[in-house]
Formats: sequence, structure tokens, C-alpha cells
Amino acid sequence: MVSYLRHNGPHFNEPLCEFAVSKMKKMDDSGRLRRISPWTKEDVRAMLKEAGVTLENDDIYDAVYVANMCKADYLDSSIEDPEHVAKYVKDTLDDEDAAEGEVFECFLAKCDRRGVRIDWEDML
Repeated sequence: MVSYLRHNGPHFNEPLCEFAVSKMKKMDDSGRLRRISPWTKEDVRAMLKEAGVTLENDDIYDAVYVANMCKADYLDSSIEDPEHVAKYVKDTLDDEDAAEGEVFECFLAKCDRRGVRIDWEDML
């Protein structure tokens, strides 16, 4: 983990983002938890552009993680469409009173609480 942080700081890189998103699930219409079909970096960039959203803290893999978390947890419920997902990503990543890396640290806390092991060498 120390090497990861030395190279990436408290932010997602591509392998860690893919790992995190691969764990995300959403309840389907039959009441079963299913893995989401994830949005890619290109999908998220296009969504942000289409919504007219510009990120001040533009770490793309943080944005991809947040967008997919929003898709899994809120889309079609309290978040109604991709335009509002884009706004949620901006609100989360550009939150004035959030510490740098807060999204990353919340992810680590969730992994710890759920017993999810991260092979940090695979994330470099």
C-alpha cells in the first residue's frame, strides 16, 4: 500500500478503480443483487461533457469510481439520470470541505469493514 500511495497518492489508478467497480452490485427487478455493467473512463468523460460538467479536481479514476458507485447505489432511485450522476460526481469530487483523497479513504474503510482484501502489488 505504501508503494501505491507513493505513486498515486490517495486517489484511484486504473487497476484499483477496475477492482473497486468490479465489486459493485445493484438490485435487479427480480430482487437479486447483480454486478453492474460499469461505465468506462470514456463513458464518464462523455457523460460529464454532455451534462456540461467541468471538474476542478479532475482525477479521472476517482470520477469513474464515484460515477459507478452512484450508478450502483442511487441511479433510478434518488438520482434520476446520467446528467444528475455527472452533477453528483462534481458535487462529490469538488466538495469544498472534503479532504483530498476522501473518496479513496472511504473506499478503503468500506473494504476494511467488509473484509475485502486488496492485493496492492496488483494495483501498481
